[in-house]
Amino acid sequence: MPASATPAPSPRRLLPRQELFAFHASRGASLAQASRLAGYSPQGARQRGSVLMANSDIRLRVEEFRREWMAERDASIAEAVEETGKVVEMAIRLERPTAALMAIELKLKLRGFIHDRRFTLYTDSPDDDLSTCLFDPREDEDPPLEDLSAEDPPEAPLPSAETPSPNQPAAAPAPAKPASILRIPPVPPRALEAFGIDPKDFPTVCPAEPGGNRST
Repeated sequence: MPASATPAPSPRRLLPRQELFAFHASRGASLAQASRLAGYSPQGARQRGSVLMANSDIRLRVEEFRREWMAERDASIAEAVEETGKVVEMAIRLERPTAALMAIELKLKLRGFIHDRRFTLYTDSPDDDLSTCLFDPREDEDPPLEDLSAEDPPEAPLPSAETPSPNQPAAAPAPAKPASILRIPPVPPRALEAFGIDPKDFPTVCPAEPGGNRST
């Protein structure tokens, strides 16, 4: 019999703040802006965004949001361009050259040939370049923002493959595997003092996200 195809693993459900981060990142926000708008601390927002974007599930969610947004945007632009073309024809028919030129300019803006700086979704943030400011790893220990529903019960631990008999002596426990850590590059003390940060309050390592694949 042919072997059945193994279904692809479904993406992990993201936390509410991770969903908001992916939403704002998909619309062009910087890492620092997306982190702050998602509810993370402004302290080290850029580094927090870098850590979040290292998660493959979050990157896929960003791409999903971006595709949905671009599809809606393209449909809206196509409709507006069509309506603007009708306005141009009406202005020319009524011999209103000024109105026709304004409608043509608007049509070029909609198509992206003319950029209007008045319409910006995200602006530059003053802390986007604070690469020496560390994020707080204790944010990962925050309680969840929503209760676990009945549809998503907590996963039970898998039973062991072998059950020792009562007469068989128990096997020695396996040595504990050291927890993976995320090492943060050292920051010069002068840079921390410039922002009023005590180097003792922020560790140089923090636990890595469980289940995350990090390239070496």
